[in-house]
Amino acid sequence: MAIPPHTEIDYHANGTPSRIKSRDLAVSLAGTPAFENARTRGHHGEMALLLLEHYRDFFLLDRPRHELQIENIETDEIGSTHVRLQQVHQRVPVVDKRVMVHFNKENALYLFQGDYTPGAKLRDVSTEPRLSESEAAARAIEAAASRNWKAENASLVIFVTGSGDPRLAYSIELARGLMDRYNYMVDADNGQILHKATLMRH
Repeated sequence: MAIPPHTEIDYHANGTPSRIKSRDLAVSLAGTPAFENARTRGHHGEMALLLLEHYRDFFLLDRPRHELQIENIETDEIGSTHVRLQQVHQRVPVVDKRVMVHFNKENALYLFQGDYTPGAKLRDVSTEPRLSESEAAARAIEAAASRNWKAENASLVIFVTGSGDPRLAYSIELARGLMDRYNYMVDADNGQILHKATLMRH
């Protein structure tokens, strides 16, 4: 990446940038037809993707347009625009892995923030589950050690373990009564419980 002057960069342990700040991170793209067309039309999502594609090696991504899906674009009260992108693998969302690209009111791309998995780590992750949704729900209920739980809102996701290992999993909510609600990440290959978290806030 051709670093603009006075750029600040922080990294995650996996080698991906967690924060990049500069006056304009896309200065080297200025004048290119695709970027200028997107800037003229105010297509901030396209500008963000063009930056990520141009510097894919620096960002440790293989195909940014296939790995990052625009989730939301918002313009605040001072005219800054914020593009949020969700990391996906073969259209399956990667849990809690997102990036934010920020533009000021002059459309200068001044800040990147992100927490995501390098593309190389996801290449060989299959998105075809060996367990069915009902089998995964049964594993979660078994782990909860009670038959009073009801499985809800199951979906396929990629869950990145604490060691950085991405696994295809079912995200399953278990509910019991009005107060007890938990989310279980069940390995879609072997049924292992990868993670458990309460969904109730006190």
